[in-house]
Amino acid sequence: MKPFLIIKKPLLWAALSFVFTQILNAQVPGESYFDNTGFVEYIQGDHPVIITVPHNGYLEPDNIPDRSCNGCKYGSDSHTQEMARTLIDAYFEQTGHYPHVIINLLARVKFDANRPIDEAADGNATVKIAWQNYQDFIIAAKSEIEQDYGRGILFDFHGHSHDVERIELGYTLTKEELALPSEVLNSFDLVDGSGIKTLILDNPLQQTHAQMLTGPFSLGALIQNRGYPTVPSPDDHYPLANEDYFTGGFTIFTHSSRRDNNSSIDGLQIEVNSDIRFDEVLRTDFSIDLADAIFEYLTLFYLSEEVLDDVDQDGDNSNVDCDDNNPNIGPSQTEIPYNGIDDDCNPETLDDDLDQDGFTQENDCDDSNPNINPNQEEIPYNGIDDDCAPETLDDDLDQDGFAQENDCDDTDPNINPNADEILDNLIDENCDGELGTSTIEPPNPVEPTGELIFYPNPTDELLLIINAKALNFYVEFFDTSGKLIYKVANQKKMHLAHLSSGQYIMVYHDLTAGKAVSKKILIK
Repeated sequence: MKPFLIIKKPLLWAALSFVFTQILNAQVPGESYFDNTGFVEYIQGDHPVIITVPHNGYLEPDNIPDRSCNGCKYGSDSHTQEMARTLIDAYFEQTGHYPHVIINLLARVKFDANRPIDEAADGNATVKIAWQNYQDFIIAAKSEIEQDYGRGILFDFHGHSHDVERIELGYTLTKEELALPSEVLNSFDLVDGSGIKTLILDNPLQQTHAQMLTGPFSLGALIQNRGYPTVPSPDDHYPLANEDYFTGGFTIFTHSSRRDNNSSIDGLQIEVNSDIRFDEVLRTDFSIDLADAIFEYLTLFYLSEEVLDDVDQDGDNSNVDCDDNNPNIGPSQTEIPYNGIDDDCNPETLDDDLDQDGFTQENDCDDSNPNINPNQEEIPYNGIDDDCAPETLDDDLDQDGFAQENDCDDTDPNINPNADEILDNLIDENCDGELGTSTIEPPNPVEPTGELIFYPNPTDELLLIINAKALNFYVEFFDTSGKLIYKVANQKKMHLAHLSSGQYIMVYHDLTAGKAVSKKILIK
């Protein structure tokens, strides 16, 4: 992009002389100074960061006509001036320092400070002076930062009303360029066209261009980590093709380190979404959080060790120490799992969900094994609670009180070492390794011993009651849960084909003698 135009008119040069005099005399950080038009405010800073606010002025003097140029934009970036002033105060509270701040006080319909001079002023002589003063305040702030710190960064502050409610960071890269693979983003041409070119070519953490856009130490990551969706960032690398996005405007294209600007001052555009800007509480909170994120970014990449403190005296300077007030937190520390603290200042070191199965320790009964978590299926008899649900059976599946080791059939609660053996049914109910057989041969004829005989057992249809002398009796059949299934009276020959296969308890009631006899019966 061509450098902005310098208007060579005697009146303008006199104005510029006034501006530079004001800048040179502006030695009190945090104090406001105004250009000779009264339309540009400069807040003196003492830290390597510049904030520009071009689109939220409130002044609409009658002697300044509204712009009417072809293609001119007039909409205000509402509340960005208030947010910038909140940010300044928060930054001082957090750091004891002030950023350099340049604010256009004229309404955008009168003056667009983020455009080339022709579109910015639409030919008005006074606005042209204000435009030049605005640019020169930026240049003066850059020069002071270069002298005091060697390098720094400029943030051009805006507001957007796009459909996707998120913070947009404009590095003078298109959304199509942001979507390119890392190896392309790291190529010379893309680096050369980035607003943070100087930082990419020389940064203490040796981050690549792609990492500076979406890595864990990118500005997008620092803002995202404070609860504000951001693009680009680790969670949102680039806008989709159908999503609006601002790449950056005149200020960043002109005053950042991209292309042939040959500047040690990097730059990017910050676009704040409407949901934040139009909610007083949200915009205040965001401005405070943004001040914190900017200072963290500054300490990571722009503040040299000579001007950095090691407040907690843990051996890690504040540019790499994510909590310089706590000696137990710093890059030299070892991460302590499950304490919710980034002990080693490395977001990639796991603090929870160590087995990376998608479940944190709170819900994972073994966070060292990815095959054990609530989404797994229980594997019987392996002695492991695979699904982290103690109520899911791993052994004694039939719940008869005997584990598989001692239960010869762990699918049938009627088969276990405590069960009664049923003779002649070819089933080892009591798990003793032997099939119980009766010594009674099929009674034909039957000896009158007086003993009740239920024959045959097992049966598949008929059941005979032999030696039943009572004239009045009835027989009940119960299933293994105790539910009455069938009842019949005064029949010594019973047809049972209608009953389901399985084991039953038969109770013979002698109404004459007032006695009852029970017997296990198996129906095949």
